[in-house]
Amino acid sequence: MGNILGGYRNLAFQGKEIEEFKEFCDYLKSARKNIYFERMPRKAQDLLEIMCNDIFKFHQIICLDSPSGKDGDLRYQEVPILNYIEADLFVEKISSMNSEDAQYLFWALSERYKYDNINEKLVEELEWLKSIQRLLVDEASRRQGKLSGYCLNSLNQNHLIGVIEKLSPKENNL
Repeated sequence: MGNILGGYRNLAFQGKEIEEFKEFCDYLKSARKNIYFERMPRKAQDLLEIMCNDIFKFHQIICLDSPSGKDGDLRYQEVPILNYIEADLFVEKISSMNSEDAQYLFWALSERYKYDNINEKLVEELEWLKSIQRLLVDEASRRQGKLSGYCLNSLNQNHLIGVIEKLSPKENNL
């Protein structure tokens, strides 16, 4: 791992190769990483609220190809933040969305996982996606015979199955 503090304002630190300085930088990097992950559950809840209130902003935040809005700091295209959203709460929110927003949400999820090089960073979300799928299928079966049940099943068939297949490890072809 490289130093996180190699310099300041385009000036290199004189002692950046000293072992104690490297240890200090490693400590700072570790502390920053810990703080980052401690904040993830709260950030995920904020993201869930955004999903419910502004589906287009949600898309901007989670997808690489989306136009960046004024919230440049809220970008999670390469961060497995969805893991921090409770799957049953996510499906509950989807179930209460209008069908157009739910369709757009699942299209955005498909867009999130379309690049293999980014998927290497997002593969941690695979089990979360499988949980979403199980809950979505259960909810669709409870609503069988209703339009809402058909819509939920359609979201799974048209988007979620493909996303899960794309993230799933490839079988060894020996």
